[in-house]
Amino acid sequence: MSGPLSTTERLERSPNLSGDLGTSLAPKPSWRSVLWGLTRTRYLELVRQPVFGVGLAVGLAMVALSPALAIFSLGNAEALVLDLGASALLFFLVLLAALVVAAGSAERLADGTTSLVLSHPVSPVTVLLAEFYGAALALAQAALLLGLTLAWAARNGPDHAH
Repeated sequence: MSGPLSTTERLERSPNLSGDLGTSLAPKPSWRSVLWGLTRTRYLELVRQPVFGVGLAVGLAMVALSPALAIFSLGNAEALVLDLGASALLFFLVLLAALVVAAGSAERLADGTTSLVLSHPVSPVTVLLAEFYGAALALAQAALLLGLTLAWAARNGPDHAH
């Protein structure tokens, strides 16, 4: 028994995208099912990357620790918590978008996954949309987690940090 299958091996063994479609009795999958399948694959690839988990964990820690840093405020401590938390949220979302999405796209081009997908009857527009939607889902998940942490930090503001 070997280790987990790579993306290329999974796509080669996929019943929806592999085989000779001209002689197959299976119906051609709709573009929506292909788009959803590629989007789901892209999303799972992004959230499984170690840099995504580490970046998200550091971002969550920074946002969660913003009430503790309110002791350095000279005025309104609640405003400092919100400003610092929102700044950390935006910074880590941009960092995740740049590192994870760019690295994942380059990896897919380097290992031949994109070429393999495009060798099947899938339009390039569908592949690009799936890449975009998968990245958007992963970043929306990160934004939701960071936003909930910011809401928690603002609610348990500087008064509760001591």
